[in-house]
Amino acid sequence: MTGREPVRCAASRYPLVMRAVGVVGLVLAALSIAVSSASADTPRQLAVSWPAPTQPASLSPEPPIVDTDPYFNAASIAYDYATGTVIATMGFYDPAYWQSNQLPYDWGITIDLATDCSGNAATDLTVYMEPTNTATDGISNINTSAVGHATLTGYAGSVQGQGSFDGTNYSLTVQSPDFVGLDFRCADFSPASDAASGWEYLSGWAPTPLTIANATAAFANLLPSGVTFPGGEGAFCPEILTGEQQPWSQCFAEYHQGDLWHLADGQAQQTSLLPSATLSGTTTWTRRWARCTLRKWPIPGVLTSNNNCGTGAPQSDAYFVGQELWWGSKSTGHLRHVSEVGWQFTDSAGFGPVGVYSCTRSRRTVTCTTRLGDSFRYTP
Repeated sequence: MTGREPVRCAASRYPLVMRAVGVVGLVLAALSIAVSSASADTPRQLAVSWPAPTQPASLSPEPPIVDTDPYFNAASIAYDYATGTVIATMGFYDPAYWQSNQLPYDWGITIDLATDCSGNAATDLTVYMEPTNTATDGISNINTSAVGHATLTGYAGSVQGQGSFDGTNYSLTVQSPDFVGLDFRCADFSPASDAASGWEYLSGWAPTPLTIANATAAFANLLPSGVTFPGGEGAFCPEILTGEQQPWSQCFAEYHQGDLWHLADGQAQQTSLLPSATLSGTTTWTRRWARCTLRKWPIPGVLTSNNNCGTGAPQSDAYFVGQELWWGSKSTGHLRHVSEVGWQFTDSAGFGPVGVYSCTRSRRTVTCTTRLGDSFRYTP
């Protein structure tokens, strides 16, 4: 941590798509989130430090400023998910001096662990620790130990702890079976003064930001193994979107297995640790040329398609013809000159390989084809 002030101790959505989707349910695929097992191996921890105070300019000899008041130097917290053990440490500048000099009353540090960094987490474990006088004569100041306690949201009382001093830092250990298996992600350090550190993620527990690359990887992880992507195009999560919810991306993938072609759609989203994805639907078809109906559209002619008349969703090719290729009524209309047609919905940009058809015209026949080979032909 950088930029802290010296701390002196003081008294206290999915968009609408133009095709039918066979819903297969939600499938959650987090990229290898195994919180319980991973956390059991390594304590979750965070360490902070504060800069040394500046010695004031003086024309006469003055004691070091760090010996006039106990300024905090560093603190840390470590939480063992498997055993429910919490170890807190704290230190201050010139520890040898303050080991044998009187400390201000009630000058310890409060460290909070929480399941998120909002400051309003549902579960919060609070540890308070302070040095204690271990002089046997009851008069001297020999601060070579630490005492403290921990409290937990939803539980009355506290767990007492004992600690030690290693010549530099004081440490305190508290443990309870009620502390086991709590998904703490964040910590906040509040020394006896008002200069709290602010909530920070424990080391290694900050969420991985959602990117186009990891969103696509999470979505592709949902697809069957061994599939073939035409042209090497793969899956698409082309844009990171934000709003009231966490960052997310709309995703599509077209692939084939043997004679069957598939179009999968879903969503990737930011989660509390790693990006995850959901699969909302998959359509399937056999790629072969067949005639498509135009009954629902007031247009003349013949429409054929190699993708079940619309990338596995019958009638979407007819939609393109009726909306973009043919202009006017069935009897008096005419064929437009267009270079491409394609999906038109919120956030559809970026789905060119699966949603954009490049069109060519030969006499009265228009042929429109995607980069992945899905195609239709229309002759008025």
